[in-house]
Amino acid sequence: MGAFLAALGAVLLFILRVIGILLLVVLILLVLLLLCPFCADLCWEHGVLTVKAGALGITFPVFQYPKPEPPPAPENPEPPRGFGKVKAKFAAWRAERKRKKAEEKARKKAAAAGKPLIPVRQSVDRRTGSYLIIPLVV
Repeated sequence: MGAFLAALGAVLLFILRVIGILLLVVLILLVLLLLCPFCADLCWEHGVLTVKAGALGITFPVFQYPKPEPPPAPENPEPPRGFGKVKAKFAAWRAERKRKKAEEKARKKAAAAGKPLIPVRQSVDRRTGSYLIIPLVV
């Protein structure tokens, strides 16, 4: 009988512990919900939940559920202006650098395999428009 009461006590303590943890989680969520009006504005309109943050009446949307559809991309994007030109130049520079690194890696791999890689220069013949591959002598 004593073992039965000990097992029953252990089960009850486990259940009380689980209920206590759940109540603690609910209490924390309620405290956060109480503090929410001081830091955010909750809005439920047309089936969309919007959370806005800010102070002194100046708010901006932070979170929307369900997420709105992004606007369609323009068919003819404008050429970059201002800082966009700098970003385009930087992207081109990065692509060129990546290409050179890959070429250097291939050269090192070929050298490790024992096959010498002959450096070449590509140019275009202006009269015929054909490509010329000229091996460079090192």
